[in-house]
Amino acid sequence: MILKIIIFIFLFFYLIGILFKGIIRFFFGRMTDSFRQQQGGGHQQQYYSQRREGEVTIDYIGDKNQKGKKNNDGEYVDYIEVKD
Repeated sequence: MILKIIIFIFLFFYLIGILFKGIIRFFFGRMTDSFRQQQGGGHQQQYYSQRREGEVTIDYIGDKNQKGKKNNDGEYVDYIEVKD
């Protein structure tokens, strides 16, 4: 009798978990679609579908002024531990 109750509770929570996961995916999927449309994601999709096969495009070109410059994070400062 107790074993049947434990199995029933396990199956109940398992099915609830599956349903909850599906509901969450459905709502988040709708939210992300609406965000994409608001941000112009649909336009970007149309742009990529209009290109011909084999066509090469560059979406981002870095700063031309940064060529040859070193990454200057600051100067090194020597330190000495002071014991109280």
